[in-house]
Amino acid sequence: MRIPVCTLALLLSTLGQNASAQKSIDIHFGNKPKNFEVAIWGPESVPSPGYAFKVSKILPVESAPIDSGVVLTRNSKIIAFGRQDEVEIPDDFEVIDMGDLWCVPGLVELHCHIASKGRRDINDTVNPTNPEMRTVDLITMDHENFKYSLAGGVTTVQYIPGSGSNMGGFGTLSKTAGDSPEEALIRFPGCLKIAQAGNPERRSGDLGATRMGMNTGLRMTLEDGQRYMQEWEDYKAGTGPKPKFHAELEYLRGLFRHEYPVCVHTQIYQVALETLRELRS
Repeated sequence: MRIPVCTLALLLSTLGQNASAQKSIDIHFGNKPKNFEVAIWGPESVPSPGYAFKVSKILPVESAPIDSGVVLTRNSKIIAFGRQDEVEIPDDFEVIDMGDLWCVPGLVELHCHIASKGRRDINDTVNPTNPEMRTVDLITMDHENFKYSLAGGVTTVQYIPGSGSNMGGFGTLSKTAGDSPEEALIRFPGCLKIAQAGNPERRSGDLGATRMGMNTGLRMTLEDGQRYMQEWEDYKAGTGPKPKFHAELEYLRGLFRHEYPVCVHTQIYQVALETLRELRS
């Protein structure tokens, strides 16, 4: 049976629902390094005045709804929320009465292509694997789709390359609001984009000859990145010479240091399982 759309995330969530059953694959997410050498993080906060937003209802993430609520913010952070008769509003805060509107958590979209300066994504079909490509240079805050997303409640996006090749490049985690891309940045890279089956098999140029060929090319690129990372780790430990810098492998070095994850776009359960086998080590 062919399933129209099946993501790896959906598969993993399904596996999680059957935790009592014996697992055939152990998934290790790795340990975050103490020091990030490759990933670039955006600002922890952005200076802004204090605001008190009075709303009809607040829908917290982990507690019951709050009627007649107020949300206090300063320097781009929520510092308090609760019932209006229980939360003290500081004297220097500007009070904004939102009337009958509700306050809900911002939505997070981890797969989108809506932030680039032009109306098309980057060309990720130059090669079957493109670890040197990245989206961070394309983000602009005045893109109309960013504005539409923010108006619809989407406050965080993972802006990724397309899925025309097996490895499209590196995406960017960004807020949808801010005066500049640097201010809105959460982390770059946000993830490495990998696509399995479907789109990469459209036989454009030398892409998509066979699924076996795509998997072989993907595996070879990842192994090159893993060797490159290990060369740098040996150099830092004093057990090897300083490696030659390779721009096309630098972000893979951060990937194998567990500074950011892989996001896999796939379909049909056979390919999802195949991807798990391929990327588990």
